[in-house]
Amino acid sequence: MRINFEQHLNKLNEEIIEMGALVTTAIENAIRSLAEKDVELAREVYEGDQKINDKESEIEAQALNLLLKEQPVASDFRFITTALKMVTDLERIGDQASDISYLIMKLNKRTYHRSDLGSIYEMAKITIDMVKKSLKAYVDADLSLIDEVMKNEELVDEYFEKVRYEVVQDVKEDKFDTKNSLDMLLIAKYLERIGDHCTNITERVYYSITGKYRE
Repeated sequence: MRINFEQHLNKLNEEIIEMGALVTTAIENAIRSLAEKDVELAREVYEGDQKINDKESEIEAQALNLLLKEQPVASDFRFITTALKMVTDLERIGDQASDISYLIMKLNKRTYHRSDLGSIYEMAKITIDMVKKSLKAYVDADLSLIDEVMKNEELVDEYFEKVRYEVVQDVKEDKFDTKNSLDMLLIAKYLERIGDHCTNITERVYYSITGKYRE
């Protein structure tokens, strides 16, 4: 029975890793479409969100089935409950990648240039790094990566303030179309939220490994 249970746990782990790969690709492609003004790539991300949602539902069903039909020991119980919470954060990161892509499709109907992105591009690179490291912390059970993600969250917050300042200045100086400026601010806000979800993931990983909540 235990061997069968371990197989189900391994399968659950593989599904989470696969979902993490889908989410990482989505946010990377969303930012690439922004930088390269690639509306077709943005549309691909926007329409591909359903695949991430379906994967979340699949993982939730597997995890709940394990909890209800098996008798997991404490460490396994932590792993399964962590999985249930993690996929919620991953799904929301996917949503935000989709939301960013929707705004990019709107922006491409107007005029904007790479130079108009200001601090958003650097902010996005840090956010993508947070997504990758939070998932790597989970896959490798690497507690050292958790502190790196937490530090990056502070950087993302700082960049959001920079973007907000840049947008205000653009509007004041009439350098950029107001609708474009507001869309850029929304993109920055979605990136900030992605950073928050990455922090949630690392906190859940910490609990799964140690059995304790991070101070």
